[in-house]
Amino acid sequence: MFDIRLTTPDLELRHLREADLGSLAAIFPEDVDTLVIPLLNTDNAFTDLRDAIENREIEMEADETAETVQFQLVNGMNVKIDMKRGRMILKKAGVAGALSLIETFSDGGGAEIAGPTPKLIGKAKPGE
Repeated sequence: MFDIRLTTPDLELRHLREADLGSLAAIFPEDVDTLVIPLLNTDNAFTDLRDAIENREIEMEADETAETVQFQLVNGMNVKIDMKRGRMILKKAGVAGALSLIETFSDGGGAEIAGPTPKLIGKAKPGE
């Protein structure tokens, strides 16, 4: 069994095993076709984001005034990152359900674009 801890606005899953995915799927709605993910620390980061996507040679539409970047992953998933509102929107035709959308993002190369998950536990030692 897995533990769920809800601390507004975050949901934390602990001790999750493969066998728990069926139970977890019951928690998340299956009729969603769009996933909106909040982003932190997006102030003054639009140029860095745009440049990082350009460096990966991904075709995109960038709007400097609105501070948005839109592109498509290799599997056809549409990604819109809105730096002013601090959110990422994921959508793919024919894919529904929160877990399916997350898996599609990962399978399409989204995890590579997003980068490694930051270390949340422990402190860096001086000089590291």
